[in-house]
Amino acid sequence: MVSIIDKYVDSLTDIVFMKINNALSNQQNYDLIKKHFNDNIDNEKNTREHFKMFQEYYFKILDNKNEYLSSEFFFKFRQKYSIQGVDTDFLKHLELNKQEIINLIESNDLSNLYFRFFNCVKIKHGESTIEKNFGSFFTKLVHTFKSQEYSPLDIPIKNFFGLENESYFISLIVISKAFSKWSNENKERIGELRLLLIDSIKINLKEINNDNLELKISDMKILNLIFWSIAQSSK
Repeated sequence: MVSIIDKYVDSLTDIVFMKINNALSNQQNYDLIKKHFNDNIDNEKNTREHFKMFQEYYFKILDNKNEYLSSEFFFKFRQKYSIQGVDTDFLKHLELNKQEIINLIESNDLSNLYFRFFNCVKIKHGESTIEKNFGSFFTKLVHTFKSQEYSPLDIPIKNFFGLENESYFISLIVISKAFSKWSNENKERIGELRLLLIDSIKINLKEINNDNLELKISDMKILNLIFWSIAQSSK
């Protein structure tokens, strides 16, 4: 049974990999990507400010993973990522289980993490209670602590890659595997994209003056930013 699931994931990965290849097929696309990226950030002041605040927060966590253990981490994380639909009880539950959550991430036990803490969560909705899945929240948390291995996801990126009917858990595995494969096979091109994105980020984050910025931006982060901008532009 496991081999059947593996073949399914591998087939989806191949499809996503081809979409990545098509989007990044030639040098001219790099200029287009930079335009997409800067246009998305520059069009709306609120979007630009949110992007700036989030990236500052993101790099702060990369600098100091102990930030995770600080008081009310999940409340701040939700705010910075603009995660919608959560309630206070859910965030308190995550806070109470903070050490276990980070242990599951570090041991790469992501299925246990997803189904125990982010799938079918009971949330207050007015006078009643509903069940919601917080798959995007899950992927963003995993990426924050395993930025070299997993990509954060949201609806536009899932849709862009044709995974709108897949769970966030499957999509995380598929897109991360495809990004990793493309990065490994295109080291020179990923280097060019890294410089392009670093330049764009520095333009939009003039307040950040960090000589090690290049080292912090993983290939997963680069490809996520690229396809976030393309997906947003193609909506």
